[in-house]
Amino acid sequence: MTIYAALADLSVEEVLARHQGEGFGPFKKALTEVVVNAIAPIAQETTRLMHDETHLANVLRSGAQRAQAIAEPIVSEAEKIVGFLK
Repeated sequence: MTIYAALADLSVEEVLARHQGEGFGPFKKALTEVVVNAIAPIAQETTRLMHDETHLANVLRSGAQRAQAIAEPIVSEAEKIVGFLK
């Protein structure tokens, strides 16, 4: 009920009222539709992004730059501690 309510932007009470008197089978079908409708745009965007090589290269480059900026002072300090010369 809470998954349905969250994905359909309804309260649990509204979901219960909507499906009152139904068995589990019809509710399960309705829940499946709500979940698929919520997830489909995410899957479409993921597929689009995975086929956009320029975007992927930019994301990887940006991530590498941020990781290097974070790691550089830590690695330098560790090298000083163990006596490596740079």
